[in-house]
Amino acid sequence: MRHTGIKIAAAMMTLFFLDESYGSTEFNSAFLKVGDREKMLSLIDPASGIVPGIYPVDIYLNGRYIEQRQVTFNRDDSAGALRPCLSADVLRSWAVSIERGRSDTCFPLAEAIPGASAAFNITEHNLQLHVPQKSLNTLPQDAVPATQLDNGITAGFVNYNLAASNTRLNGQQDQYAFMNLRSGLNYGAWRLRNTVSVSKQDATSPHWQNSATWIETDIPPFASRFVLGQASTHNMLFSSIPFRGAQLSSEDMMRAESQSRYAPTIRGVATTNARVEIRQNKYLIYATNVPAGPFEFKDIVPVSQSGDLFVTVIEADGRQQNTVVPFTTLPGMVRKNLWNYEAVAGRYHDGVEGYSPSFAQGQLAWGLTDTVTLSGGVLAAEHYRSLAVGAGHNFGQAGALQMDLSASDTHLAAGSTKRGGSARFLYAKSFLSTGTRLQLAGYRYSSSGFYDFSEAVMERRRWDDGRYRQYYWDDESQSSVAGFASDPQVSYTSYFYTKKERVTVTANQQLGELGQAWLSFNRQSYWQNPNTDTAIQSGFTSRIGRVSYSLFYQHTRSNYYAHDDSVNIRFSLPLSLGKQSATATLDMHSGRSGTSSSSLGLSGSLMEDNKLSYTVQSNYGKDTGAAQSASLGYASQMGHFFAGYSASSDMRQTSINANGAIVAHRGGLTLAPPLGSTFSLAQAADAKGVRIDNQQGAKINSSGYAVVPYVIPYRVNELSLNTADFPDGLDIPVATQTTVPTYGAITRVKFETFSGENFLIHSTLPNGSYPPPGATVYAPDGRSNGVVGPDGELYVSGVRRGDSLAVRWGQNSGDSCTISVPPQSGAAPQQRGYSVLSAVCEMREAR
Repeated sequence: MRHTGIKIAAAMMTLFFLDESYGSTEFNSAFLKVGDREKMLSLIDPASGIVPGIYPVDIYLNGRYIEQRQVTFNRDDSAGALRPCLSADVLRSWAVSIERGRSDTCFPLAEAIPGASAAFNITEHNLQLHVPQKSLNTLPQDAVPATQLDNGITAGFVNYNLAASNTRLNGQQDQYAFMNLRSGLNYGAWRLRNTVSVSKQDATSPHWQNSATWIETDIPPFASRFVLGQASTHNMLFSSIPFRGAQLSSEDMMRAESQSRYAPTIRGVATTNARVEIRQNKYLIYATNVPAGPFEFKDIVPVSQSGDLFVTVIEADGRQQNTVVPFTTLPGMVRKNLWNYEAVAGRYHDGVEGYSPSFAQGQLAWGLTDTVTLSGGVLAAEHYRSLAVGAGHNFGQAGALQMDLSASDTHLAAGSTKRGGSARFLYAKSFLSTGTRLQLAGYRYSSSGFYDFSEAVMERRRWDDGRYRQYYWDDESQSSVAGFASDPQVSYTSYFYTKKERVTVTANQQLGELGQAWLSFNRQSYWQNPNTDTAIQSGFTSRIGRVSYSLFYQHTRSNYYAHDDSVNIRFSLPLSLGKQSATATLDMHSGRSGTSSSSLGLSGSLMEDNKLSYTVQSNYGKDTGAAQSASLGYASQMGHFFAGYSASSDMRQTSINANGAIVAHRGGLTLAPPLGSTFSLAQAADAKGVRIDNQQGAKINSSGYAVVPYVIPYRVNELSLNTADFPDGLDIPVATQTTVPTYGAITRVKFETFSGENFLIHSTLPNGSYPPPGATVYAPDGRSNGVVGPDGELYVSGVRRGDSLAVRWGQNSGDSCTISVPPQSGAAPQQRGYSVLSAVCEMREAR
C-alpha cells in the first residue's frame, strides 16, 4: 500500500535520525539541540521510528493481510515503547481468542496473550501482529473476517448494449437495431435486477422483451443466498430448471477459497521444527513452518481440479521427507463436514408460452469424509415426481468417480403414466507420466420410461391432438424417419423422443515443446429414434519460432440427419510497430461440400493504455469471392465503442456497437464501461485525470469519481491510484485502498485528498533557532503533513495559502509553534512542483 505523505515523513526521519555507525537502526541524538534532546527522544520510539499519533496502516496477522485502518499509537511508559491501540472487539473480529467479558478499548495484546507481539514497520507502513495458533479461533488461512464485508452503497445502474447495422445485398437494403438493458438498484444488502431487450428490423415495429426480474440478498453467516423472481436452479443432481419463484441455496463464493473447492486433508509428522511445501503440477501452492510432531492442513487450495499433491517436509537439519497425495475432484464433491444445498419453490418459466407447472425442489450434498461426498434430491410437481441419490469418491491414484441414480414418475398428456430410472457416471483422472489429463468422462443411461423435468414439461407442450410436434430449424432435414409427416419447420410423430444414452469425454494432452492437443466428444441417443446428436471437437496448438499456429476440427450431426465437418487452421505472428504491438493472422477454413475460405488480417492497438484498437482483414471464399473489412474500437472510462465496415462485389455493410453503463449515486451520474455483477465506485476529490492502476481507461472524472467495473465478491480487492498522475499541490496520504464486497454490491472506495500547493519551508523560531528536528507538522484539519528537518526545513503538500500549520514536539501546549502560510506573495516561484518560502514558527504560550 502506498501512503505518499507518510512515506516522505518516514524517509525524512530515517535521514535525520539514523546513525550510520551502527549496524542496527539507532537514533542519532546529536542532531537534537541540548534543550530539546531528552524531550524528543522520550517521544520517538526507537523500535518503530515514530512518535505517538494516528497512522493509516496495513494490518497483518501472522503474515496474512487483514485490512487497512487508522490506528492510534500510544506511549506505554511501563515498557518504554509505543503500543498500537486495538480494541478487544476488533481483535475478536480477526479471530483472536479473547476471554468473554473483556471490552478493553486498547487491549494489551502482548501482556494478555503469552507469545503475542505487535511490530510496526515504518518503511512498508504495516502493523505485523503475531498471535500463537492456540490463541486463534479456527479459521481457514484465506478466510476474510466478516467485519470487512461491505454491502455497498444505495445506488442504481443501467448496463447498455447497443448494436446497429445497415446492409445492402444485391440491391436489397436491410436495417437492424438492437438494445439490451441490464439494470439494477441496491439498497443495503438487497439487490433488484432487471433485464430487458428491444429489437427492430427495417419498417417493423420494435419488439420488446422483458427477460428477467428478480431481487436477491446474501446471508453471509450461513454462506447462503435468497432469490425471489426469475432464476435457474443449480445443476447438482437434477438438470438446471428455469423458474419464477423463490430460491434459498448455499453459495461457495462466500466461503474462503480453500473451503469452496474440494481438496483432501494433508497429514504428516515432522521430527524437528520444519518447513512444509506442497506442490501441484510443479507449482508451489502452499508453504508453512510447523513444530515437531503431527501436522494437519485442511485449507489447501489446489490450482487444478486434478493433479497429485507433492508434499515435502524439510527438517531443520536439512533432511527431507517426500510423499505424494493423489488428487482428483469432480464438480459435485465438497470438503469434509461441509454442506451444499438448495431449496426452490416456484413455477417453470423459460420465456415460452405453454404448459408451465408449479414445482418444489430440494438438493443436498455433504462431505462425509476427506474422500467421500454423499448427495440426494427430490422434485415434486403437477404430473411429475423424481428422486435422486448420489455419491462421489476420490480414489487417489485411480482418479475420482461420481455416480448418481434417479427415478421419475410422469403422467403424460396422452393419459398414461411412465416410470423409469437413470444412472450417471462421471470420472476424472490425470496421468502425470504421459501428460494426459482426462478432465471429464461421463456416461448416462436412462430407461424408456424416464423423463427429466424439462422433458415432462415439453411432452405436454408438444402434445397436439394425438401427435407430438417436433421443431427443428434445418433445411437439410429429411422425413424418412418412421412416424414423421413432412413439414419444413415442424414435424409430427407418434412418439415423444426421450433421452437414452449420453457419452461425454473431455481430454487434454501435453506434448512438451511440441505443444498440446485436446479433444471433446459428446453423443446423445434417443428412444424411438435411430439417429443421434453427435458433436466432436479436437484441436492442436504449437509454435515455430515466433509463429504460433493452431488446428481445429469439428464434426456435428443432429438426429434430423443434418451434419457438418470443418477444419480450421490459424497462423499468428506478433509484430512490433514502434512502441505499439500488432498481430498478423492467416486463417484457412474448409467445410463440408468443398466450401473453403481464407482470411489475412492485421490487428493491434494504439494510444495510451491501448485504448484504440483496430482490425483490417481481406477474405476470400470459394463461393462468396473476395471481401474486405475494417473496424475500430475505443475503450474509455465512459464505455466501449466500435465501428466497422465490410464490402464485397455485391454487398456493403456498416455497423456500430456501444457498450457501457450509467451509475446513479449520491454524488450524481457517472458514465462507465460495461459492468460486472459486482463493482466499485472510487471517489477522490480534486483528482481529475488520475488513473486507477490495472484498470483500462478508468480515471477520476471532473466530479471526483471513477467506476471500477469488476471486483471479486468476498475477496480482498486492492484499488490503487497512479501516483505519477497526481498534480502539483494534491496530497493523497493513502493512495491504495481495499474493498471486500458482497455479491452484487456497489462499494464506495474513498480516497482522502487534500488540494492546495506544495511548499518547502525554511522555518525558524522567534529567537532564531530551529524547531526540534523530528517535530511533526500538522495541517489545519489535524492530519500529519510532514516532519521538521535538522535545519528547520519542512516539506508539506496539499496546503492552501493562508493556512496555519502546527508544529509539535511534545505533549505540553508550550511544546509547539505555528507557521502561517502567506496568503499571496512571499513564496519563491515553484521549482520541481513546489514553492520555497521562509517563515517564523510562532511559539505558543505554555499553560
